[in-house]
Amino acid sequence: MNALYAGVLMLTYLSVTVYTKCRWSMPALREIGPSLSVIPTPPLAQDVYGSTVHIVVGIGAPRDLGNRGRARHEVSHGLVAYVLGATVVGIDIRQSGSIGGTCSFEVPQDLPMEQQCWIRAQIALAGSVSDVRDARPNFAARSDTLSAVHALAAIVRGNVPPHGYIGTMNREALFNAARKQVAGLLREHASVVAQASEVLAIVGTLSASQLRRIFARKFDT
Repeated sequence: MNALYAGVLMLTYLSVTVYTKCRWSMPALREIGPSLSVIPTPPLAQDVYGSTVHIVVGIGAPRDLGNRGRARHEVSHGLVAYVLGATVVGIDIRQSGSIGGTCSFEVPQDLPMEQQCWIRAQIALAGSVSDVRDARPNFAARSDTLSAVHALAAIVRGNVPPHGYIGTMNREALFNAARKQVAGLLREHASVVAQASEVLAIVGTLSASQLRRIFARKFDT
């Protein structure tokens, strides 16, 4: 049993740090729960701005998606983050080793923990929901799903439903509700996702200020 548990931890460690390049501070890992807090934190995980945890979700081995596919995947993360009140730090689809795209964001730390985890889960799921919607096969997005599942597991452990959620308190119900909500947001804002994706596919990276300008044309008018 100990060997099996250690194997699961190692698989989780590799999925989160290598495939997603998901950077967490150790306090953030403890917030997600003991199943992740015992995982060794590599140097790239040390990325905390004051009390704000800087999180990166992304895709690995993404060459089959092409620039436009990767751009839509990452912009979908960014769009959902923006709508849910997180701060989008930047989006990048430049190839870096096995990493083919990242979306960096910060969730407000003054929110209740269940709400922070609910937002993180939806942002993490946005890329794969976009891939499925556009019929883009992307096995590499499995690690984003893993990040979402851990965030939802923390909500279940806390047994406090996030704001607006009225379903049962288990991971499957939360997961399905999160995907449904993300799909609705991506449908509602399909035009801004398309616009930002076209720009990102050409330039390769968008800063926080560039993204705000693109999103503001949609949301502030």
